[in-house]
Amino acid sequence: MGCQIIDNSLLVKMEKIPVIPESFMGIQKFSSKEEYAYLCILLMFLEALLSPALSYWSGRQRFEYRYRILVCVTILQALMNPIASLVLIRMNGGTAMMRILGIVGVQVCICVPIIVFQFCKGKEFFSKEYWGYALRIGIPIVPHYLSGIILNQGDRIMIDKMVGKTEVALYGLAYSIGMLVQLFISGMNSALTPWMYSKIKKGDIRSMRKVLQLLSVVVVGIAVALMLISPELVLIFGSPKYREAVYVIPPVAASVFFIFIYNILSMPQFYYEKTQFLMAASRVAAGANVVLNVIFIRLFGYIAAGYTTLACYMLYSVGHYIVSKRILVNEGIQENLMNPGF
Repeated sequence: MGCQIIDNSLLVKMEKIPVIPESFMGIQKFSSKEEYAYLCILLMFLEALLSPALSYWSGRQRFEYRYRILVCVTILQALMNPIASLVLIRMNGGTAMMRILGIVGVQVCICVPIIVFQFCKGKEFFSKEYWGYALRIGIPIVPHYLSGIILNQGDRIMIDKMVGKTEVALYGLAYSIGMLVQLFISGMNSALTPWMYSKIKKGDIRSMRKVLQLLSVVVVGIAVALMLISPELVLIFGSPKYREAVYVIPPVAASVFFIFIYNILSMPQFYYEKTQFLMAASRVAAGANVVLNVIFIRLFGYIAAGYTTLACYMLYSVGHYIVSKRILVNEGIQENLMNPGF
């Protein structure tokens, strides 16, 4: 199978490039490649099934400002993931499968008690009112996230088909480095969401805008710093053979700024439950990304994919700005969430 294992708090993913079986995967302990693949799929399904419980619980802790217990659970998970994986690797021959089992095992140990607690506390499995509300809000968001996957992964597939696997490896490394800023952005957005909702509820957009514009400057500073040290990062995470990939990092790092912007600008849509635009905007951005990649990868090679990604996230942010402004005006709020000329 030869799949590169990528893991974080949300998923364990196998990158199917290159597709060559390797001994470190532990695949030789299975009677066939299919058995190994089925076990990986089962573990990924288990991870996907359990992880929402932790996400929902974490969201509630943030909204209720109960950060102490949330920090404790987060630290516990961060410590147990490598410890459990290392123990399994040492006990079972050091294969990647043990790494996956360690992560999924920790997820089970943390999420199952949360699920049991929530069911015992809720005392009801099906509520027509709540299920209807969740489906009404959630269904338009499904295409939004599917389009996001296309926007994030489609360029690599197209580079593979149009240029070659070597260029996919170069682009993949540069994209991963450029997205390092996203780790900071994700944590910031998680902390900002309950605070922004409370401000929107009060109609206090002006004070919120000042904070958001200051944070935007901070994000720009971090992205620029990443661009400046990108040659060194390529050598640290890759090798001199990856040197040319450095030209992909600036547009990808700049894209993270616009990811931050559109996450901020989408808040009124979630607060006022106007999620229909998310589906339309995501599909337009994903479609534009595919079209631009077809045109510019042929003309300029794989490096162009970084700039098409940046262009699509800029388009996405502008669309969210227009829609969020209209939603706020309809709700009687004349202030802009962000000033485009800051």
